[in-house]
Amino acid sequence: MEAFDWQHLEERLFEQSSTVIKQFAEEHPDAICSFFAYDTDPGYGYFLPSFDTAENSLLQAQKNEQRAIEERAKMLSQE
Repeated sequence: MEAFDWQHLEERLFEQSSTVIKQFAEEHPDAICSFFAYDTDPGYGYFLPSFDTAENSLLQAQKNEQRAIEERAKMLSQE
């Protein structure tokens, strides 16, 4: 059985990541990226780059808190 070529995978991941990061920068020139990570699925070999901005992160946190407030209100109103 032939050994897996990890070096090739690393080079491919680096090249494609560079392309995606440049594309994000071009599409969102005024956005400040506050988060970058890979979501992976080793079983299928997926590497999915993830970006976030401080503005979006705050918006999502506010939405999550509003849902939690509404859920607590529902639970407290049930008898």
